[in-house]
Amino acid sequence: MANANYPVNSAGSAAFLTTVSAFVFAFLVPICSADGVIQPAVVAVLAGIFAEMSRRHVVRKLVASLNATDADAALDVYINGAKVGTIASADVISLKLDALREPRNYAAQLANIIGFSGRGALVALVLVPLMLFWTCVVSAWISPASLQTAMSMIARLQPADLARAATQVLFLAQIVFMLVIGTSFSFGIDLGLTNVFRSAVHRRIRLRINCASEGPLHFSPTTRTVGRVQPA
Repeated sequence: MANANYPVNSAGSAAFLTTVSAFVFAFLVPICSADGVIQPAVVAVLAGIFAEMSRRHVVRKLVASLNATDADAALDVYINGAKVGTIASADVISLKLDALREPRNYAAQLANIIGFSGRGALVALVLVPLMLFWTCVVSAWISPASLQTAMSMIARLQPADLARAATQVLFLAQIVFMLVIGTSFSFGIDLGLTNVFRSAVHRRIRLRINCASEGPLHFSPTTRTVGRVQPA
């Protein structure tokens, strides 16, 4: 088959890099507030560059796979474990490339990540006060004098001290947030994170094979059998 090519969209790449960098910068600023904004800005830009390089690597692999795929190669499509159709392997790769070319998928994925992060932040905002409350309860039971001393120190805090305390509480909240996100990945807790690009590809595959069924979709290489002439 003729070699396929993937056009480079410089404006899209710049927008993707800028968005990733801004997202990482917004997350790092509260943690690194004592060190200024230079360090989180540098880390954010490096994260954006890494994300863009990873995206281009995926695109290059898909293009190479498309160029190496036999035009006659086909895949059986299964939804919920049942075969619902057959599609050319090259068509599947082309649909993946089309999904990576569609700007709306990037916007939808960003919105999904923001929603996922927001739900994680809400869980963290609930857990932090509970942790502080039960820490006080346990401290009052184990060492009442230490708790009384700590409460006296809190009562005498000055405005500058309150700002530092707020920064420490925010830092604690971010640690809890990262633990919540890690727990959601490790134990399968659903906070609404989805792969928008995969969903877009699966939706287009259903349209291509004219199937309206919903559910988990996977492929299996089509096995072609050659018929033999039976003796008369």
